[in-house]
Amino acid sequence: MKRRIDVCLLGLLLLVLSLPAAGAPDGARILVVHSYSQEYPWTKRQHRGFIDELEAMGHQDLLIETEHLDTKRLTYTAQYASAFADFLQAKYADFSPHLIYVSDDNALKFAHDHLHRLFPGVPVFFSGVNDLSVRERLQGHAVSGVFENKEIAPNLKLLAAMGRESRDLVVIGDDSGTYRAIERKIRNELEASPGITARFIASDQIESIKAQLQQYPGRDIFLTTLGAVQAADGRTLSLRETIGQIVAADTGIVISMEDVYLLEGVLGGYVTSGLRQGAAAARLAHEFLVSGVLQPLITDSPNEYLFDARELREHKLALPPDIAERAELINRPPSFYERYRIWLLGGLVLSLVLLMGSLVVFLLVLSRKNRVIAQSSVEFQRQAEIAQRATDRMNEAQRLARLGTWTLDTATGEFTPSEGMAHLCGTSAAEKDSDFASFLARVPAEDAGRLSDAVAKLCDTGETTPTFTHGLRHVDGSLITVRETITAVADSRGGARRLIGGIQDVTEQVYAERCLRESEEKYRRLFELSEDPMWLIVDRRFVMANKAATRMLGYETMGEMLDAHPSKLSP
Repeated sequence: MKRRIDVCLLGLLLLVLSLPAAGAPDGARILVVHSYSQEYPWTKRQHRGFIDELEAMGHQDLLIETEHLDTKRLTYTAQYASAFADFLQAKYADFSPHLIYVSDDNALKFAHDHLHRLFPGVPVFFSGVNDLSVRERLQGHAVSGVFENKEIAPNLKLLAAMGRESRDLVVIGDDSGTYRAIERKIRNELEASPGITARFIASDQIESIKAQLQQYPGRDIFLTTLGAVQAADGRTLSLRETIGQIVAADTGIVISMEDVYLLEGVLGGYVTSGLRQGAAAARLAHEFLVSGVLQPLITDSPNEYLFDARELREHKLALPPDIAERAELINRPPSFYERYRIWLLGGLVLSLVLLMGSLVVFLLVLSRKNRVIAQSSVEFQRQAEIAQRATDRMNEAQRLARLGTWTLDTATGEFTPSEGMAHLCGTSAAEKDSDFASFLARVPAEDAGRLSDAVAKLCDTGETTPTFTHGLRHVDGSLITVRETITAVADSRGGARRLIGGIQDVTEQVYAERCLRESEEKYRRLFELSEDPMWLIVDRRFVMANKAATRMLGYETMGEMLDAHPSKLSP
């Protein structure tokens, strides 16, 4: 029995060891061979889509070796392919890739003819291949990938939905092998659309293309593949040069069937996407790196709707709602903020300056008011003995100034609040508090203890209490904030002491101070967190700067920047 268990455990261990790794190998080695130059826009987008997608799926520290056949400039021949294979064999003699990624038809053909021999057993993943007929040749080989399908039917349907039916159109390409594969597919598609006349212009010479275009003025143009078009001197033109000369001809709308052709004058359309092609191939490669399983070929081209917003406006075309929801637009009109950014930021800075000026004025007024309050407290001490004779006048003044006073005879316990005090509490002269305990009952519990202790200490020592702030409950239940000073004086008989308290309603002042702090914090955060560089210079001195300005001026912190500019700036 034990022996049988050991055999089972050994078999299980061997099975686990035979399984592929659960994750991708660290630092996966990938050989990339592109048909066209790495700087060709279509190739560059496929390459970026492939690498970005792999990294997004968790593949880090990739070792990428990239080569290109450059067949937009050179003709792909068996002799050239053989020479290129010899070059790769010599260059990568000690390189063992986990997989090979190729883009477009020529690179796939090269992989089929040579790479399987140079790197036996290494799977090949492709994107951007137009010729579906190669599927038969790929059977039995370790190859997977995503085909590219430039579709004309969705573009014709789109134009019809926008109120522009193209019944007589022109299809342009560079007469390369890729173009011929695309032309076959387009002709097959158009067989299902009777009544549409398509004229095909295929040439690798720009002058020939322009000459043929003159025969079809005003026709809508469909761009297929144009990377191999040359000038009269044999120089291969850039896409911008080729498309610029085509657009300059007397044509109708120019529809792109490839994302990189959305240059000036091209409307766009249902296009093949280099990024999506590369990303789809990367997902197939990821499955292999993780599981060791080669996924089936993808024949459903991951196309997308891509348009130039300027051309839509130029031709007065509106996208159907279902397409507008998923279409990508380039050259969108600037937003309100983008159009008036300078004015808005200038207004914001001006507002901050005005706000700071207002705060300075407010603080000056507040400081003056505090000085007046302090002076009033001293005046209360000096005028205590004549307070009774000026009661009526004082009460009116107190009511208007939101002030109040009270006296407490420590010998008899007699408590006498002024009418200003009664007004602050919301009571009438007849209803005002008759004893000190009633007054304390209006003070919140957390403040009443402090006030009671201060009175007791004052009775014992005779020392004037410092001014302190506490709450006072109004007769309607609301709470106001008052600032109070209590002093001890001798009575008219020179006997027992009596206490005099003076209070002022500072509710609005406290509220204003809190609002001021909140406002200062709000604009400080707005200033600091703005992504636009902002700084404040007062009297030609740096006073403050946000993080964006600090970084822009080359400093790590605002403190470093201020230390670096302690003196006045030059006028």
